[in-house]
Amino acid sequence: MRKRSNSCFCAFCRSERTVYRKRHVSATDIGLSLLASALLSFIVWQDFDPRLVVFFVIAVVTAELFVVFRWRMSIACAKCGFDPILYKKKPELAAQRVKAHYQEKAEDPLSVFAPPPKLPVLIRKKA
Repeated sequence: MRKRSNSCFCAFCRSERTVYRKRHVSATDIGLSLLASALLSFIVWQDFDPRLVVFFVIAVVTAELFVVFRWRMSIACAKCGFDPILYKKKPELAAQRVKAHYQEKAEDPLSVFAPPPKLPVLIRKKA
């Protein structure tokens, strides 16, 4: 069986996390949507009806939305709020989101018990 997710590290805080591999629906998902729409058509009209195309399109669009949304939500780091896709498009907005995430954590009294982020250590070079 294929792996559904990859284990990787956040580019900002270096925490380990899981990212889903599947970005879009596959042929299996389309086939299952066709089967579900045919079954629904048979239940509603007691025969296979050409209107099952409407159910099929709705099922495929819904499946695509859920798969893309799941993948997109797994990309952003839950510990620091860093989003690499947003960083590629707008780095300043990604930095604002990370700052806002840490600001929310600073105001949350339960964050005292959370482990600190693994931020890189900056070493000054002596001249």
